[in-house]
Amino acid sequence: MTAQLVRLSRYRVPLYVTENGLYDNDDVRRPSFLIEHVQAVAEAIRRGADVRGYFHWSLVDNFEWAEGWATHFGLLALNRRTGARTPRRSAEVYAAICRANGVPADLTP
Repeated sequence: MTAQLVRLSRYRVPLYVTENGLYDNDDVRRPSFLIEHVQAVAEAIRRGADVRGYFHWSLVDNFEWAEGWATHFGLLALNRRTGARTPRRSAEVYAAICRANGVPADLTP
C-alpha cells in the first residue's frame, strides 16, 4: 500500500484510501490487517504522499452480491433478524487508531 500511495502521489492530488478491508468471519486477521494498513498509510505520508483519509470497509456486515450474507466484512457484527450490531475486536482496534490518529504503541507487536 505504501508504494502505491507514493506512486499515486506524483499526480499531486489529495489521496483517500477507501473500501480497504477483508472478510474475516472470525475477526482473527482483521485487527492486524488494520494495524498494518494504517502503518503503511503513515509511511506513505512520511514519504510525502498527501493522504487525507483512510476508510475501512465496512462498518457493519453487509450483503455482498456474489456471496450474499456469508462474508463478514464489518467491524460490527449484524444480527439480521434483530438488527442488533455487536462490536468485534477489530472495532476496538480501529477506534483506538482513530482516537490516536495513528497506531498507538500498545497495539503494535
